[in-house]
Amino acid sequence: MLVSLAATLCLASMLLATYGLGQWLLNGLVPTPAPRGAIPEQLDDIVWSVALGFVGAGLLLMGLGFAGLLYTPLIMSLTAAGCLMALRRIMSPDDALLDGGDWTTPSSLVEGKIEAESLDPPRRTRHANRETESDDSPRTRLLRPARWLRELLVIVACIAAGGAYVSALAPPTDGDALCYHLELPKVFLNEHRIVYLPDSSNSTYPMLAELWFLWGLALQGPVAAQLVHWSLGVLLALAAVVLARPLVGNGWAMACGCLLLLVPGVTNQMTAPLNDVAVTTFTTLTLAAWWRAAVQDEPGHWPVVAGLMLGAALSIKFTAILFAAGMGLAWVVIALRSAHRNVLLRQAAIVGLVAISTAGGWYLRSAWHTGDPVFPMLSRSSTPENTTNPAIKRPFSWHPVDVALAPLRLTLEPERFGGRSHQFGAMFLAVLPGLFFVRKLRGLGVLLAISGFYALLWYGLRQNVRFLYPIAPLLIVPVAWVWAEFARLPRLPRLAATVVLLMIATSGAAISVARARGHWAVACGWQSREDYLARSEPSYEPAQAVNALLAPEARIFSQEQRAFYFERTMIRERRYRERTAYHQAPGTTGWLDQIREDGFTHLLLAATAPDKGPATPDVLERLVAAQETSSASPPWRELARWRHEQPGTSRRYRLLELTPSVNRIAEQPAAEAARPTSR
Repeated sequence: MLVSLAATLCLASMLLATYGLGQWLLNGLVPTPAPRGAIPEQLDDIVWSVALGFVGAGLLLMGLGFAGLLYTPLIMSLTAAGCLMALRRIMSPDDALLDGGDWTTPSSLVEGKIEAESLDPPRRTRHANRETESDDSPRTRLLRPARWLRELLVIVACIAAGGAYVSALAPPTDGDALCYHLELPKVFLNEHRIVYLPDSSNSTYPMLAELWFLWGLALQGPVAAQLVHWSLGVLLALAAVVLARPLVGNGWAMACGCLLLLVPGVTNQMTAPLNDVAVTTFTTLTLAAWWRAAVQDEPGHWPVVAGLMLGAALSIKFTAILFAAGMGLAWVVIALRSAHRNVLLRQAAIVGLVAISTAGGWYLRSAWHTGDPVFPMLSRSSTPENTTNPAIKRPFSWHPVDVALAPLRLTLEPERFGGRSHQFGAMFLAVLPGLFFVRKLRGLGVLLAISGFYALLWYGLRQNVRFLYPIAPLLIVPVAWVWAEFARLPRLPRLAATVVLLMIATSGAAISVARARGHWAVACGWQSREDYLARSEPSYEPAQAVNALLAPEARIFSQEQRAFYFERTMIRERRYRERTAYHQAPGTTGWLDQIREDGFTHLLLAATAPDKGPATPDVLERLVAAQETSSASPPWRELARWRHEQPGTSRRYRLLELTPSVNRIAEQPAAEAARPTSR
């Protein structure tokens, strides 16, 4: 319980610091304050402040990392300074947030079609696009969801977010998180700098999200780092509200945010320190800032804000490149149809320059170390089977039947595309066909065009369902629009459709709560974290033994990639093999000589055995087995072994200590081996 409370307080201090820093940045970029008491605009200011604060904090940590100044006391001091900035802002009587405000809907958004002039409105002041018609007009009633529906969606979304929060309070066990999302920040914090690890291809990725996790590690530990991604999921829901408001109005915009939190894959991502929700948050805010700059023409430096958001997305994950391409294409099309194309193209140039300046350091770093700015996403190693984008990762072909059935198969068979835990759910498949029967909405075509172009690029690269998350907030807007158009149906069909959609939405909350069922005990302190990890994480028990048995200078060679809980240096066998081809060294012990020359002192064998059928040994297992078969006394001694049972598989570990010298008799000619030694 104390760990959960400490992690929660740590997250609160981080969010407070980001708000303080972000307010300072927002006031410099968009100096016009929001009207006192206007809830939607105050919500916008909070969202933009926290988002800008995250970007500013990430850039500051990146600078400290490149300068070798990643020290915990310094990070704590900067966090305290950010909290003081926020408290000063909050406590100022001139800027106090008051209740009240206008939640009515801009009914003039409903149009017969999207025309060029609708994308080129006259200039206006900030927050001037409020409702001018009577609240009782038919169009206003059409665009405003019933109060009971809005409140029900908020309650269900809060339940889903609460279930994800409980799961996030448990110690991290996600494979990718322990492999690099947390492991690399741990290494950076121990080294006090952002270092390049030649035997970890992940170390050249854009790592803005990992720096936020490093922030949590420095302040409290892995649970706080995990909660950072949970908070980014909440920020994503609010970003969807900000994006949707100019299109569908305040009421349905709030519904968009709630529906996004009911996507099963989103709440699953919020339970672990990953980066797909993080990149989706900032691609969504990129589009929201672009809409204010290019479509609504609001005063302020919104192109700079859009550039910062896009730069943050590009600094988190390579998939943001696909989103930037889709948004850039839409921007060019709109510019060519507009009478103010020069202004729009100048804004696009500003966005591009700011984004490149924000994210360029990560890509230059990758190019410096690997010769490829996007390594290893488009790279191949020496053998075709080791490509990072193999054909097995693209289950869909370009056959027309495959293309037509792709949405259905993604919904019904998500395990073929990255796992059922990352599924989109049935909401999009059930509702989006309704777009053929509803009125066209101003701006909806732009969102669908960007989504379609992104999906096309995704289809040709790596077909993992979680890589589609950046278009989920864009598609949730037409989902809300179709739902809003149910008001035009007769009473019984409208009621039936609403019940079906509510059942689909609540199933997302049920999945989140069910996922949290195994985490309540450890989150509340009823179960110790050590016992939870021993039961849930295969690498935890070997890691604890290694930390206790081996000296700090030990250097371990292993197939195990989940290195976060190991306090000794551990190198991944696969990446080392691709870099050095050690397994092809001549002789029975040539491979062993090479790894010893590179300073390795121990081997940690980690093998997965299925419950049914024989296990297939990997390269290191075969080398060890061959050495143990050919030599009566292998050049190592076994220190310990473990077995961790999981549903369907078991994980086996062996810890071997290399002896001081390698027996070379097997490498000598028979005559030389038989020659008597001199006395």
